[in-house]
Amino acid sequence: MAVALAGFFGARRIGLIGADFTEHHFWIQYGPQRIGKELDVIDRQYGKLAAHLKQQGTEVVNLSPISKLTSLPRMSLDDLC
Repeated sequence: MAVALAGFFGARRIGLIGADFTEHHFWIQYGPQRIGKELDVIDRQYGKLAAHLKQQGTEVVNLSPISKLTSLPRMSLDDLC
């Protein structure tokens, strides 16, 4: 939702961070996420949103080096800024 809102409000570049879908949170190791079964669908939806926003002149990139999302191009935080 945050990516869609940023695009709606005119962002020209959006760096996604924190949507890693990995098995561990930074303060607890809880194993596989329940939502992990839907990762393919979630990844496709991020890709569709990024393609839609690109048509409007907004670039969406994945800033996480460990994210399981593959539909977004990766970029380091240093390169974003």
